[in-house]
Amino acid sequence: LDLLMQDCTAVADSSVNFPTYVGINMMFNANLDCCAWGGGQFLTIDGTTKVYRVTWLPPWAQHYDVIGHEMGHGFDFPHSSGPLDSPPSYVYVSDWDVMSAAGGTCVVRSNSMCVAQGTIAYHLDIDGWIPSNKRSTIAYGTVCSVNLQSLSSTTVSTDSLVAIIPVGVSSTHCYAVEARELTGYDQNVPGKAVVIHDVNTATRRETPAMVVDANDGNNNV
Repeated sequence: LDLLMQDCTAVADSSVNFPTYVGINMMFNANLDCCAWGGGQFLTIDGTTKVYRVTWLPPWAQHYDVIGHEMGHGFDFPHSSGPLDSPPSYVYVSDWDVMSAAGGTCVVRSNSMCVAQGTIAYHLDIDGWIPSNKRSTIAYGTVCSVNLQSLSSTTVSTDSLVAIIPVGVSSTHCYAVEARELTGYDQNVPGKAVVIHDVNTATRRETPAMVVDANDGNNNV
């Protein structure tokens, strides 16, 4: 991947001033290894060394949903998965998150491609994209009500975008509660719902957020 990045940026260097950009999407005309890739990568070019948000996209990955998924890794979003009651070894099973099953239900398409759904509240929160006044943290041992606004809603509202519920007094284990509906970037989520993710950054560092599901063992989130 490093060599591919060096070759691609060298070819484009005469026409691109790379330090003025934050990300580089590389699209290839043949398959790579098994996968498409995304993340942060150090690159020294045009007299500057810095971390770029980078994707490596073989032909099959040059679709809105997969591009969105791999670009998400460049924003430090991990995978999410589920269900919590029967964790699969395969992470790409949750239609609630572009960082899991990119494209979700794929009912809504554009140019024959799945329109990517949004990402989950936990990911938006770790990047600081949820304002503090739209984030409700429920203190341990308290009972309260929280009005949730859908993550895809553009309506001006004082309602919360996420409710964070710590498990006991843990700083690494919590529930993240969000509302989703079939609008905006979320046209391919399964439906209108309140979705709960069990987030454990201590024991599930690569896939910390798992959808909380009925204890039915059917892997359907």
